[in-house]
Amino acid sequence: MRAALLLALALVAAPPTAPPVRIVSQQARWTGPGPTDALGDDREPWFLISGALENQGTQPLAHVRLIYELLADGVVVAREFGYNRRAEALREPQVEAGRVDPCSLALPPLAPGERDAFRMLFLRGDAPRFDEWRVRVDAAPLAPTPPP
Repeated sequence: MRAALLLALALVAAPPTAPPVRIVSQQARWTGPGPTDALGDDREPWFLISGALENQGTQPLAHVRLIYELLADGVVVAREFGYNRRAEALREPQVEAGRVDPCSLALPPLAPGERDAFRMLFLRGDAPRFDEWRVRVDAAPLAPTPPP
């Protein structure tokens, strides 16, 4: 009985396993659509974080959810989430509002060893002052097994 209780406690206390996803490249830059805007502001209006990730697991993944953070002096001042490129439809307003079932989107899974891109825009007017940024993998659920 005592051994079973200890095993149960160990299972509950065990940290969750990290998703089998590796960020293989990432970069960030201020960018924009073109020339100076109508107010004469020549600063780029978007902070773009982009890169590539890889499924290092042995099973296909339904999607990869990423957390994008802007930091000032080591403290998170802005946070947003997004998905790998082929799963970006999960951020569509109709899906997020629950009016479209995410399972109906027929997103192609990320196969073992396969890579995909990711990207996130922060608008200059909405972003607080920051001096660094980071991207973290939040979740990577397994793709559903197709029926036989």
